[in-house]
Amino acid sequence: MNLDTFRQEARDWLNENCPQEMRLGAVHFEDAYEVYQSDAANTWRDRAAARGWTAPTWPTEYGGGGLSKAEAGVLSEELVRIKALPPATGMGLAMIGPTLLEMGTEDQRQRHLPKIVTGEAQWCQGYSEPGAGSDLAGLQTKAVLEGDQFILNGQKIWTSGAQHANWMFALVRTDPQAPKHEGISFVLLPMDQPGVTIKPIKLISGSSPFCETFFDNAIAQRIDLVGELNKGWSVGKRLLQYERNGATRRAPKSSKKKPTLNVYASVAKQYSGEDSQGKIADPAMRDEVLTQVMQERALALTTQRVLDESQSTGAPGAATSIFKLVGSTLSKQGSQLKSTLRGTAGLVWESDQFSEDELESTRAWLRDRAVTIYGGTNEVQQNIIAKRVAVSRAGQLLRFNHLGNQTCRQSPLSIDKPGRWDILRGMEPFKEGQRGLDYGGGFNNHNTDKLGITLNIRTERGKELLTELIKISDVVSENFAAGVLEKWGFGYTQLKAIKDDIIYVSNCGFGHQGPYSQYKTWGPIVQAVSGLTYTSALPDQEPAGWGYSYMDHSGGYYMAMAIMLALLHKQNSGEGQWVDLACTDAALTLNGPALLDYSINGTPTPPAGSINSNRSQYQNMAPHGIYPCTGDDNWIAISIRNQQEWIALAQHINAAWTREFDDEHHRLTHQDKLDEHISRWTSSLDKNALTAALQKLPVPASAVFKPEERIDLDPSTEAFGLWPTVEHSAMGDVRVDGLPVHFSETDWQMQRGAPCLGEHNHDVLRCDMSALKGLRVIELADEKIAFAGKLMGDMGADVILVEPETGDPSRHYPPFLANEAGEHRSLHFWHYNTSKRGITLDLDSREGQAKFLKLIQSADILIESQPTQHLKQLGLDYDELAQHNARLIHIAVTPYGRNNAKSDLPVTDLTLMAAGGPPWSCGYDDHNLPPVRGWGNQAYHTACHFAFMSALTALLFRNSSGKGQFIDVSMTAALNVTTESASYAWLVNGSTVMRQTGRHAATVPTGETQMQCADGRYVNTGVPPRFPAEFAKLLNWLRQLDLESALPEAVFLEMGAQWEGPFDLSLIGSDDTITAIFSAGRWLSGGTHQQSQRGI
Repeated sequence: MNLDTFRQEARDWLNENCPQEMRLGAVHFEDAYEVYQSDAANTWRDRAAARGWTAPTWPTEYGGGGLSKAEAGVLSEELVRIKALPPATGMGLAMIGPTLLEMGTEDQRQRHLPKIVTGEAQWCQGYSEPGAGSDLAGLQTKAVLEGDQFILNGQKIWTSGAQHANWMFALVRTDPQAPKHEGISFVLLPMDQPGVTIKPIKLISGSSPFCETFFDNAIAQRIDLVGELNKGWSVGKRLLQYERNGATRRAPKSSKKKPTLNVYASVAKQYSGEDSQGKIADPAMRDEVLTQVMQERALALTTQRVLDESQSTGAPGAATSIFKLVGSTLSKQGSQLKSTLRGTAGLVWESDQFSEDELESTRAWLRDRAVTIYGGTNEVQQNIIAKRVAVSRAGQLLRFNHLGNQTCRQSPLSIDKPGRWDILRGMEPFKEGQRGLDYGGGFNNHNTDKLGITLNIRTERGKELLTELIKISDVVSENFAAGVLEKWGFGYTQLKAIKDDIIYVSNCGFGHQGPYSQYKTWGPIVQAVSGLTYTSALPDQEPAGWGYSYMDHSGGYYMAMAIMLALLHKQNSGEGQWVDLACTDAALTLNGPALLDYSINGTPTPPAGSINSNRSQYQNMAPHGIYPCTGDDNWIAISIRNQQEWIALAQHINAAWTREFDDEHHRLTHQDKLDEHISRWTSSLDKNALTAALQKLPVPASAVFKPEERIDLDPSTEAFGLWPTVEHSAMGDVRVDGLPVHFSETDWQMQRGAPCLGEHNHDVLRCDMSALKGLRVIELADEKIAFAGKLMGDMGADVILVEPETGDPSRHYPPFLANEAGEHRSLHFWHYNTSKRGITLDLDSREGQAKFLKLIQSADILIESQPTQHLKQLGLDYDELAQHNARLIHIAVTPYGRNNAKSDLPVTDLTLMAAGGPPWSCGYDDHNLPPVRGWGNQAYHTACHFAFMSALTALLFRNSSGKGQFIDVSMTAALNVTTESASYAWLVNGSTVMRQTGRHAATVPTGETQMQCADGRYVNTGVPPRFPAEFAKLLNWLRQLDLESALPEAVFLEMGAQWEGPFDLSLIGSDDTITAIFSAGRWLSGGTHQQSQRGI
């Protein structure tokens, strides 16, 4: 259901069904029982339970509401809006229910969960015991298994609400001989039985929310053992984490809670006065208030971030124990501070001589002393944290390079050093939830048909093995920061001494020269620096960025081009070389016309908030955008290139308003109004039916395909064989990205999945271990392939651009030299046609065909993007051309492949992007805004990358075989395999990614990385630290800013800095501590950068 629709439904239902008596805003824990015994509370609970909304996200088969997390969030916001108390509370909903959903048996879920939903079952907790130790390691309540029953004897203390409960979940000792937390089991038992005695404990605050509970041959059934016998400590820890997790989830982001600064400040001013500026008079008191408020706010932000980033599993992490510890401590500090601010009035007790606020301050102080006890003492929480952090880790894994004719992924291994394996090994998706370094879906997707070994090149033996491998290899490629491998003894000069003709290709963010060479980058940072992120946006919005690492893909393509160019040079000269590739430089070329417009004309890029990258930047096309269709998050891309297409579209729309836009100039100057009309028209239409109808006109149009639609429902990708199944050693059969290219002689075939860690150590380590100068390229002019010809020409090939006698239309695309249109003044044409010679031919005439055949006889490569049957009809298809030149490499770049009739449909860069997948991942958190297509002709660029790589591959084959071949490049297929997780999340797990503002699309919400600074510009903070040394640097920087004491995240950073062994990144979202540590690093890399930029 659409979230807006659901919100209105929830709002209407709540307004009608929530009693006014239950719209109290909040109620303290100690007062909750009395409030929830009222008739209004019972009515409220029964109505909500009938709809499943007491447990909105629980499955409907257990009485829950079956809502998605997003829908439950909307429901929570609507409850806050009317100040409604939750329809039901208690340990059943917050603790044991979620635990049974995760760890219980189906029988336990069926028997217990529905009664929790209706309120029939009320639960209490049996953890703490007198003399058991604050960490429960000395637990003594015994449970002896006799037949199908456990017989319990012992005592529990601090059992919250036991006098009102009819069920208890308890930790009991089932193996007296086992040490500490071993030999403990987790059982469920009814409270209304003869062997259970309950005695309330009166607190210093005067209330009695806690009890002592005594067991004298009490009975728990064997079927109510949760988890394994003697393994209950892990269940008990998980439940404590759910307790804190549930508490934090009850505070939705939209809550309008009164700022704590105002609360503390008003108390301080009331009792100690204020200065002439209205500030707290006492400077020391003012500092205390600010420190407390900063700590509380930081905890709230961190809690929300960790919860957002752990939603992939729905289970809490041990970070929740840290939140419990820090939260209870801050609460106690807060009540202590309020008492201190009141002076002697903060030490009052019940009396009519004091105000209600003063009395409540004392009550809160007394209550908060108990907060550190109930729900698990601070010592229990500290024990959980310490147990998880202190686990010894072994092995240091470091992604290094690709070696030899067969590609090897090499990873250094050290037994007792912090780890640095390939980050993709530990990233989702994981097939069927199986986590581990050999199960990363992304790693498998990008590393098919490679061999994998592990080496520790910091040892002499590791260096010897790597040296032997280099002696028998042709290429070493790496993407370390500049200078790293030189320090290890494996820079280019050192490798050249080992093997004189080695090809060494480096790919780092800024290259190995210049002031930025030491900076570390990844795809989104490169995109930000190069302008690709800034120019991907909608009006009145911050930059949307790309929803995946576009430049990680494109940078890899340039790296492949560099390797093959170097191999061709080596075939011709016998020489190796070092290729120093700067990924940011490569990215700059993808915004070429804009750079020329600025460098020559001084035309700046439009300011942030005014860019609409869904519109055509350089061609006169309107409408040109992405428009809504019927259904949830459905969109269509439509482009009108000329008056003929507008007339066809207007006739199809058949509405009076279209007549206003019959003039092209009017359409171009009134695009906002035109887009409003188009949006209203498309919003009630099915995107697929409309796409088919418009393409028949013909008008360039394409539905914005979701991953599942382009993978499983688009016959063109299936026909192209784009999603092959490979066998992986650990995961079994898995579908992966194929290649958007087919060769007539040397076509690809994926034979195996990515290597498991060190899988081929034995096989590999035991064995004996102006590039295009002279080549002629014929390019049949078309803007879709111009970039491929440019790449070949710039690398030394003799590229002959064949244009029709009227010239290629792109000669008339803006921007123009000095902003004046005219012959030979298009900067767009200049950019895409450097290093080419030009001729004109009429291929439809016999004379033109004869001249073309003469050119082909001397050509090495023909690249074209003609309609599928055009060259065949002229007698100039590959079969005919090969008779004139058997060594010819013929590359056809078409929208869907040369053999697909859809390739003759009209397309633009926008509609190709929509069909190929990128816009689905690019946009904003608000999915009411349309998906975003990145500025520039990125669909054309991506296809040209593959065309160029294919050409180089074919040249290498021709040099050894003497044969040319036909290469079929599909533009939409090329886009399909560059969308990163959008594809492999669906291929591996059937999960659909969602667009997010300024960061990667993901299957669950992730933390923000794009921050606005004081100057109104944006900074992309990238990924959080990954290694202990990086956490240490961030922590030291925090200390330099004097922010450590104000931010609870410092606790997590210190854990990260002291971590022993490698971080298993595959456990993010399931392992409590790792999730907390990396979430804290992400928050600091965003929020603190932002504060620093603003001078705070």
